[in-house]
Amino acid sequence: MTLHIAAPLAALLHTAAGRTGPAEAATWFATVTGHDGFTVTDEAVADVLASQPSLATVLTDNDQQRYAGVLTAPPTEVRLLVPAQRVNHSVGAGYGAVLGELQFQTAMGTDPSHERLCGLEAHALFAWASHRGDINMRHQFAHFGVQWLSVLLNFGQRRGEQGEWTAAVDAANWLTGVVGQLLPYAMIDRKVRDNVTAALDWQRSVYAAVGDTAAVRGVEEAAAVVASFDHGPPGR
Repeated sequence: MTLHIAAPLAALLHTAAGRTGPAEAATWFATVTGHDGFTVTDEAVADVLASQPSLATVLTDNDQQRYAGVLTAPPTEVRLLVPAQRVNHSVGAGYGAVLGELQFQTAMGTDPSHERLCGLEAHALFAWASHRGDINMRHQFAHFGVQWLSVLLNFGQRRGEQGEWTAAVDAANWLTGVVGQLLPYAMIDRKVRDNVTAALDWQRSVYAAVGDTAAVRGVEEAAAVVASFDHGPPGR
């Protein structure tokens, strides 16, 4: 039953993204699981693209097409589907920062889907680099960690404003991990501390909005720790 439902949707999304191989495979699965004669219509593809343009389109529309060749190149294998799978983890943080900056630029635009996609892809790149133990994320986390935090905070705030609480809470949950890694830097660097404090303030409001009292207490405890840094060594 799950495949019966998922296959047509996968075929549509892959077709809209221009991924011919995966689209053909999903169409075949749709056919053999009960959707006889299933095809993806041009109208359906247009609806998908209208609601969420591709990253290549977003980059081009915002004069950043020079990055499209790396981040949106046609896949040579079925597994190559997203930017985080197209670049080596050693440059993931750098490209995450690029898309994070574009996220902020597009936040003031007329199409909210641009900001949303840039935020998601930037987060994925930072998470990929962190997961793989990239040297930049280990030794320059005061820089890249703050950028990652800003991406998550911006994304979560926009989702909360739209009433998309599941996505907002997901961003808040990711922030917990990023904030935890930034605490040693927040102790000695006031700029990092201010960013962490802003993130914790927003986290508290989100968890309070959804009634997660345990999470609120956890954030308040973390905020108290960060506040205590003001009485320690002076920030730079």
